[in-house]
Amino acid sequence: MKKISFLMLLIFLVNNFCHCSKPDSWRGTTSIKNGVIYVTNPGQGLWKNSKKITFKTILSIGIDNGDENYILSDPKDLVVDNQGNIYICDFRDHSVKVYNKEGIFLRRIGKKGAGPGELYTPSSIALKSSKEIYIYDEMQNRINVFSLEGHFLKSFQTEYKIINITSNACGDIIFSTIGSIYFSSSKSNASGKNYYVINSNGKFISSFGSPIMLGDEHKSSQMSLSFINFSNSKIISTFQFPYRIEMYNTDYKLLKVITREADFFTPPELMNGIQYYVSRGLLGKPFFLKDGTLLVGTYDQGTNYMDHYVNNDISAWDDDREYYDLFDEEGRFLESFLIEFEKLGSLLYVDSQGYIYTNKTEPYPMILKYEILFEEK
Repeated sequence: MKKISFLMLLIFLVNNFCHCSKPDSWRGTTSIKNGVIYVTNPGQGLWKNSKKITFKTILSIGIDNGDENYILSDPKDLVVDNQGNIYICDFRDHSVKVYNKEGIFLRRIGKKGAGPGELYTPSSIALKSSKEIYIYDEMQNRINVFSLEGHFLKSFQTEYKIINITSNACGDIIFSTIGSIYFSSSKSNASGKNYYVINSNGKFISSFGSPIMLGDEHKSSQMSLSFINFSNSKIISTFQFPYRIEMYNTDYKLLKVITREADFFTPPELMNGIQYYVSRGLLGKPFFLKDGTLLVGTYDQGTNYMDHYVNNDISAWDDDREYYDLFDEEGRFLESFLIEFEKLGSLLYVDSQGYIYTNKTEPYPMILKYEILFEEK
């Protein structure tokens, strides 16, 4: 009797394992073309709404009034060093404010101005290992280099309009630009690159990333913001639209392209009178969590998003939404979680320990640090 029971248990376990491992549990496809892996995901993820996401607040930085060292004006970017110190790029305060892992103010890097060591509207920052910090000055279109202690070292101009910067293991600066989405069959319209690499002195090293959709001649000028990040020894990048995530190796060779069906990622439309294309859905900067899960913030601007752009109608944002989209290490879509960004803030950074940092604007600007948890429903 015991042998029969054991046999039945064994059969049950084998059947259950086979059931869980069926390839049709994931409805996407994987293909290889010219050495590049293309992972195409459906709208529903592997988790199939079986999990819920929760956030545990670890830290908040920012006050309404009082000590000016804790008042944030317009945080645009953020990085964390290997000691847990937090560097906040404050666009309107024209400086980078540094806090320790407990949120205690340490120092201010830079001040308003156009001279050496001065900043005017810094919008993106990156760390060079544990020694230096790169600060992109948007209005002056230059990159400033400081020691982590705040000593100005050098600066150099750039000829490109930079969206965000990151730094690789060698300390080179990789930056994204306003990239071309469509290009025509004309070679002149397909020659631009979306990402550039320079060394710490501003000398050009390489460029990579090409326009991604073959389109008609009248669409050849369509542009999209692009974001780039160096993490887990990989370069990962996104366009705001379409829904496409790219991964490159350290030699800037394209390794993998991840796409996903999402209803609100509509075909880009030309805004009347502005001559600029925009989609209802936008894709944010990509990050890896500690376990290798890929996290990308996605933004649904709502059904009336065009009214906001064309007529500056703030009420058009009444039905906007923000989501956290998660993918496993193979690029398979796991789940999309609706985020209360009015309460939690918008995704800004993920550190090496997997903690999430967000930018909350109401009732006053602040940076929030969260531990992210996934639980079974």
